[in-house]
Amino acid sequence: MIVATAGHVDHGKTSLVQQLTGVDTDRLEEEKRRGLSINLGFAYRYVDEHISIGFIDVPGHNRFINTMISGVSSIDMALIVIAADDGPMPQTREHLEVLRLLGVSEFAVVITRIDRVDCARFEEAKREVEELLDCSCPVFPVNNLDGTGIERLVDYLEERARETGQKLDHGHFRLAIDRAFLLKGTGLVVTGTAVSGTVNVGDHLHITPHNLPVRVRRIHAQDQEAQTGRVGQRCALNIAGADLSQVQRGHWLQSSEISQVSERIDVSLEVLSNAPFAIKHMLPVKLYIGAGRFPAKLHILDRQGVGNALTPGVTAFAQLILQGEISVCRGDRFLLRDDSESLTLGGGVVLDPVAAKPSRSNQPRLSYLAAMASDSVELSLESLLFHQNRELDVALFRQVWNLCVDEYANILEQPPFKSQFKAFFVDGSEHIVALKYWLERERAIIDWLSDWHGKNPREEGAPLKHLRADVLPGLKSDFFMAVMSQLIKRAQLRLANGRVSLAGHVPSVPEAELKNWRIIEAVLNEYGSRIPAMSDLQKRLPLDADTIDRALRIAVKDGRACQLSARRYALSTTVRDLAQAVNELSRSRPAFSVVEFKNHVGVGRNVAIEVMEYFDTVHFTVRRGDNRSVIDAGVPDRKFGAPR
Repeated sequence: MIVATAGHVDHGKTSLVQQLTGVDTDRLEEEKRRGLSINLGFAYRYVDEHISIGFIDVPGHNRFINTMISGVSSIDMALIVIAADDGPMPQTREHLEVLRLLGVSEFAVVITRIDRVDCARFEEAKREVEELLDCSCPVFPVNNLDGTGIERLVDYLEERARETGQKLDHGHFRLAIDRAFLLKGTGLVVTGTAVSGTVNVGDHLHITPHNLPVRVRRIHAQDQEAQTGRVGQRCALNIAGADLSQVQRGHWLQSSEISQVSERIDVSLEVLSNAPFAIKHMLPVKLYIGAGRFPAKLHILDRQGVGNALTPGVTAFAQLILQGEISVCRGDRFLLRDDSESLTLGGGVVLDPVAAKPSRSNQPRLSYLAAMASDSVELSLESLLFHQNRELDVALFRQVWNLCVDEYANILEQPPFKSQFKAFFVDGSEHIVALKYWLERERAIIDWLSDWHGKNPREEGAPLKHLRADVLPGLKSDFFMAVMSQLIKRAQLRLANGRVSLAGHVPSVPEAELKNWRIIEAVLNEYGSRIPAMSDLQKRLPLDADTIDRALRIAVKDGRACQLSARRYALSTTVRDLAQAVNELSRSRPAFSVVEFKNHVGVGRNVAIEVMEYFDTVHFTVRRGDNRSVIDAGVPDRKFGAPR
């Protein structure tokens, strides 16, 4: 269990920790000389061989509030230390605000210097504390000089430590680095409180935001040599692979599974009820998170709802735009101070650690953040999948929430998720969406195509871009194509030449037009690869020029014919045969001339030129000087299918 002592300077926090542990946390010479804590002090009391209490003695002086903030990011309980003769002071109130904004909910009050006051003053100080806390919590009067009251406090803390037990090591290992130093004979050591997971000697980790790979050589957990460090413990890790210049306070030591970094994070921000002024849109602020402090600007996301300024007491969604990169996870607590770092403005929780740049229409974003603000990952996932019908990148979702693979898999095995989601892959990356929503999209595609075929019976298929624009305009391209691919794979749809159709659809042509086409097709088949010009075709056919032209254009649209030039049409099967002949020629002559093609297939010069120019336009071949080369040998199979 981690316990922080907080309160005004010279109210006896350090003396209290020394009474509880026997350790003087004022270790620095300057602290000794000045009689106050500048850096965080750490001391430990061992309840038994398995349970220990780590005490963080955070500074009380206003000038060192920044150091105090980094010490309370992962504690279980706060001891609010108040001198009986002084009572609560301004720094006491500020410490309480910081603790509450950072999610600390369990408090105990220690009233020191009871030897200096009478009973009436003690009761008055107690009432002042209760009014300040506005909640019921145990109060312990103590005298740090002779130890009066310490035994009762120790009994309470040890009982709470036993009840708290060992924290569950959910998620991958993360540690916010608050110190880094070189130890003679050991090397680089980093210290901090583990906020999730476990670490073992020999583990390979990363220091973010620079994703520097390191290896753990030795571990001290709760001030003892150990093979393993775990969530909730104060750890000192001896690491290899980095030097002191590459590591600084505010960096994270964590698993490579969650090494995402970003310059933007979306948050839920609570402005202090007694904040001195409203927080304006794009106000420069200082962000305190983990053990780091970062310059940032505050972008208010819901300006339609809350306006261009956040007034005291308001809670709203916002984006913090950092000067540099940061690596955090959903649920990390933070604090905001003004740019001069003299005033605490508010704090809150990270909702999206890899946020995108805000768009003009923020409503979808606000809905997403509302789901991410849910009390648990299960509730968030349920809202995103089943209420908002969102497509989720599995790897990114696990990173954002710091979920191990088995933790994520266990969630999906429980109601309401089991068998109610659809998994699909995009470029090898797994995505999921609600099964009901997926099936609805499939049905919408099939229904739209059925209606389209009814209105366009002569068409081979509908343009793919029209289908997407009419039926699924809001879908991401990857999701749309995933749904299409599944329908095609199940032989429910057919996609060719940028047109999509129901698998059983056969274009219907009026009998008169079909009769005319059969006449034209017979003549074109008779010509074969010699491919007549329109003038020659008109001389051979018992049809007028307009009828021939209309029939050929419909055939091109349906895929039965190809227009090689303004004056020449050919059957698609003929063009496919010529394309296959080009592939054969290119195997022996990778670069060939029109004359060589002409001789290879036995056609006239004009036909050869127009055929090769057509192949260039469909990106089957490419011309380089007087020669041509095949650039996509698969075009004949994909483009020039047999006519129906």
